Amino acid sequence: MTDIDLVIFCCPKPFIKEFATVQQNAILSWTQLPIKTKIVVVGKEQGIAEFCQEHKLVHEPNIKYNEYNTPLLDSIFEVGHSHAVPGKPICYINCD
Repeated sequence: MTDIDLVIFCCPKPFIKEFATVQQNAILSWTQLPIKTKIVVVGKEQGIAEFCQEHKLVHEPNIKYNEYNTPLLDSIFEVGHSHAVPGKPICYINCD
């Protein structure tokens, strides 16, 4: 049995320029929720792996992209749902 109350997953833009600060603030705010969360950050864009490692978040870089290097929504959700906990809510949320 797990003590996770909520799984949150997101697919940020590269962590560069103004997007880095906005996304970092958003994602780190979720760690302050008064419930036990599992935060899954999906994608392989610049800075994601380092951010997840630094803040001990789950990083899932292996998703599918289209010919324009845009992440595919069904792949994002497939990976996010793979972290679901039976009987607990799961939430996709934008971080920008």
